[in-house]
Amino acid sequence: MTALPQKTGTLTSADGVKIFYRYYPAESERARSSSLFFKALDLDDKTLHVYDGLYHEIYNEGKDQRRQVLKDLEDWLEKHIIPKP
Repeated sequence: MTALPQKTGTLTSADGVKIFYRYYPAESERARSSSLFFKALDLDDKTLHVYDGLYHEIYNEGKDQRRQVLKDLEDWLEKHIIPKP
């Protein structure tokens, strides 16, 4: 696993940072904090998925919900990580 560069200050889009962030709003304080955190990210390439009705283990939910969560992750990875031939 590649370590993030050690630096002070804030990571920005210029650092090549991309983020895929997802959360579940079942816990109102966590949802509020997660939303504020995401909005505060000063990045050009950031993706947010909010999964209503899901809880702590979003990859272990019901079949249809799990399929959607994994599809969202797969789509993001294909767009951002996997090199195109």
